[in-house]
Amino acid sequence: MPEKFSSILLVDDDPTTNHFNKLLLEEMNLSEKIHLAYDGKEALSLIRDTSSVLKDQQQIPSIIFLDLYMPMMNGFEFLEALKEREDWYQTYWVVLLTSSNQPADIERVNNFKVANILRKPLTSEKVRLVIREALKS
Repeated sequence: MPEKFSSILLVDDDPTTNHFNKLLLEEMNLSEKIHLAYDGKEALSLIRDTSSVLKDQQQIPSIIFLDLYMPMMNGFEFLEALKEREDWYQTYWVVLLTSSNQPADIERVNNFKVANILRKPLTSEKVRLVIREALKS
């Protein structure tokens, strides 16, 4: 396993999913700080706040686990907004975590810089796979 990530951001509208994913990542000891957001709009606010206000590298998420379908701002809209900010778009390592198995969703995701697409639920095996792939690149 690599050294710890500066912080991790979980973006999912389901509080139970966020809770269990946070517990899993804490158990795996991947980061001292795990941020939670319940839609893309909240996630963008958190990124803006940690990037500009805190300026603390330990707080800025280095990996984002992103759900696709959420109210307010879904995962596609979040990725589009992230893409508009080149400095942010190149900074974050986004992993989609979704229950969707629609080919159109996967095709649409190919328009964005996404490290991986995982089917829910998140497991330690899936997290290890993502980390191994990241270390190769």
